[in-house]
Amino acid sequence: RHIRWSPEIRGVSSKKPNHGMVSSLVSRPISVLHIVLSTATGGMENVIYNLAAAHDPDLLKLRVACLEAVGPLSDKLRKYGIDSDLLPRMIPGLSMVFPWSLIRYIRRSRCDIVHTHSGCWSKVAAACAWIPRVKLVYTDHGRAFPELRDRIFLDRIAVRFTDRVVAVGEPLRDYLLNTVKLPEKKVITIRNGVDTSRFRPRTDRHEVRTELGYGASDVVIAMVARLAPVKNHRLLIESFGDL
Repeated sequence: RHIRWSPEIRGVSSKKPNHGMVSSLVSRPISVLHIVLSTATGGMENVIYNLAAAHDPDLLKLRVACLEAVGPLSDKLRKYGIDSDLLPRMIPGLSMVFPWSLIRYIRRSRCDIVHTHSGCWSKVAAACAWIPRVKLVYTDHGRAFPELRDRIFLDRIAVRFTDRVVAVGEPLRDYLLNTVKLPEKKVITIRNGVDTSRFRPRTDRHEVRTELGYGASDVVIAMVARLAPVKNHRLLIESFGDL
């Protein structure tokens, strides 16, 4: 059986999807393989978890592959029937030209779409270049600055074998277009969503400040990020001295 594609499935729409309509257009679940560096705790990995938690198994079949390590997120994904695999370590250098272990894994997965994320794009694009039937989607969750010229060069090659590049915000999309020089027709913006049933402003603001030990006139600055060098908590703390 084959997937019957339609503009509603391939395109991006602001309308709420009609699952009944889409189900009638698809003869079997679309198989999507997410490829990430690891399933450690982090914002990017949490996006994958949210996608998994909200997916309709009648429409999508998901699987996750890790290039470096399997972390605690994999245990959460398993609750939704989603397996995580740790791929064999690839040979440096050769993995950018002919990543055989990754090519073999993608072929054996029989996926329809490979969705890769920050940190993996060049290697995954090199693999998908040898598997023309597979559609490749890349989501860029952010860039490190200063940007290395080598990475920009590799991204310009990777986009040739990529069907769609997703930026998680308009400033990032502008950067990808104007600095990395990716083709405009391939780059779209899908903003990171927030589950407002879990995260919403509390109305008892005074009570919350009292619980945390702050007075009504205290200025409170919050930083929401995992404790990792890339988040640069040290810079924030040092900046307080200039305030």
